[in-house]
Amino acid sequence: MKKMFRMAALLLPLCLILSGCGGNSGGDTTKTTDGGTTGTTVAAPTVDATVVDLTAYFNKDAFSYCANPSDGNFDGLEAAEGEACYRADGISVDQIYEGVPYKLGPLEDGKKNCIGAAGQTITIEEPTACTFVGILGAATNGDYGDDFTITYADGSTEDIFVYMIDWCDISADYPVISVDHRHQDFNGDWEETAENNRTEFPPFVALYKMEVDSTKQVKSITLPNERNINVLAMSLVKE
Repeated sequence: MKKMFRMAALLLPLCLILSGCGGNSGGDTTKTTDGGTTGTTVAAPTVDATVVDLTAYFNKDAFSYCANPSDGNFDGLEAAEGEACYRADGISVDQIYEGVPYKLGPLEDGKKNCIGAAGQTITIEEPTACTFVGILGAATNGDYGDDFTITYADGSTEDIFVYMIDWCDISADYPVISVDHRHQDFNGDWEETAENNRTEFPPFVALYKMEVDSTKQVKSITLPNERNINVLAMSLVKE
């Protein structure tokens, strides 16, 4: 039976808004489970979870630093269409939400750190039983929903429909990473902050949960063939 999930981001009472392209040029701010921030110290995870290594599957760069805003292209548009990406300043690759660890890809210039879904099958190195698969992600160019296919170690499969919200949709509930502006190309002129980007469309990354059969081991996860669905981190969580 197919399961259907929208955003499962009701996980933190506060959302950290990372603002400004000033003094902080490295990813050194991490939100903890109480909504606070720490410097370079990351809170210890409190939930049994396996972080999935997505390095081999990253196919685009979703982030850029203020010093080089044109480095990334998250939405996949051409320059004339207004290609854009998240601001990397102040974001740590190590994230913990409700005690669950997640790991973003490398944020340095020239590095890929995001999976634009194109039917890829992500293999779990050691098949693992869990209660849900947590995904940090967002849609681009509008809201998009499609099936993710879970393959278990016994050979059975399960389709789970996930509906992702556009990364700049202000109606999204409780984004887990949010910055006050994006980096966007306006016909070859990269603007650090366009007024509408700062006030109306602050980009975010949200958590999406796919509840799976906890009596079975997850062997692989096949993404939909929809380039506007994006995965930035993934963990298998036991509750």
